[in-house]
Amino acid sequence: MNFYTVTITPTSPFGTPLDSDTLFGHICWAIYYMSGDSGKLSSFLNEFDKEPPLIMSGAFPEGYLPIPLLSPMSANEKQELKRLYLDKHTKSDSLQYVNWLKRTSRQKYIALGTLSRFNNGLNKFNLFKAILDGDLQEKYFSDANRKDLTDIEETTTDIWHNTINRISNQVIEGQLYSKTASFYPEGLRLNIYVKTASMTEKDIEEIFQFIALNGYGADKSTGYGRFDVSIKNEYIFPEPNDFNAYLLLSNTNADILSAHNALYHIQTKFGKIGGMFSANPAISPFKKPVLQLTPGSIVYSDQAVECFGKNFKNIHAKEDIQHYGIGYPVKLRLKQ
Repeated sequence: MNFYTVTITPTSPFGTPLDSDTLFGHICWAIYYMSGDSGKLSSFLNEFDKEPPLIMSGAFPEGYLPIPLLSPMSANEKQELKRLYLDKHTKSDSLQYVNWLKRTSRQKYIALGTLSRFNNGLNKFNLFKAILDGDLQEKYFSDANRKDLTDIEETTTDIWHNTINRISNQVIEGQLYSKTASFYPEGLRLNIYVKTASMTEKDIEEIFQFIALNGYGADKSTGYGRFDVSIKNEYIFPEPNDFNAYLLLSNTNADILSAHNALYHIQTKFGKIGGMFSANPAISPFKKPVLQLTPGSIVYSDQAVECFGKNFKNIHAKEDIQHYGIGYPVKLRLKQ
């Protein structure tokens, strides 16, 4: 397997989250339009029946990964953490401790360096204790106000629009509508992690350059979903001693729960088809809903694997349409 880090720098708002499955759909259409040959895309998709030719993550701030979903602390650990907090913050009370605990528990990302620090065993108590001690030199785990921690998070807001009468070309009074848009901090770099045995660095770079040029997600025809892109051939993840679990970086087919124990968040994804299909009124744009484990989910296994899960099939009237469901795993050593 070859390992690549695709780095994108948003240059416009985004109307669609940078999830692994949505990115995969854009990659498929890029392969189709760049080759001008539906057979090449069909061949690419058929490879997933044997060994996935492409395993990829969603997009995360450079240097960060989704924070692992860890087992709850024991009653004794909770009491000890509270004692340590109150000893350090002598003017605080139990309510302030609870607020700190809630704020810390809501964090979305964890630094790669922090994962490396816990190569010999990670659990929630040790992580929160290190945060409390100030041992983690990442701003995201500081005691600063949440308003000061927006340098690696997007801001999502509703953009309101007027409804236009296309016959009179005038605004229809009282018929406003909104669309959700995500704005990334200026200069923020997002990493997408890719591994493949059949695609070259040039192939991947050309595909992402095509997506960057044509736009990503909703409202790309109006300037949304634009970004700059670069790529490196590198493997940057920590290698823990005697790993016993994996952190998932992708939206992953929930079928893996039949074979593996896991801690997970689950979502129902209502996917849509794109490309030339979206402009064909004879073809429904909607896929059947699918169940996915979200990034940050934990799969318990001490066996070496390249990925978890498989693509969803039979999710549309057109039988050759698939939905990406393969999880990009990162090794962890969890402490019980």
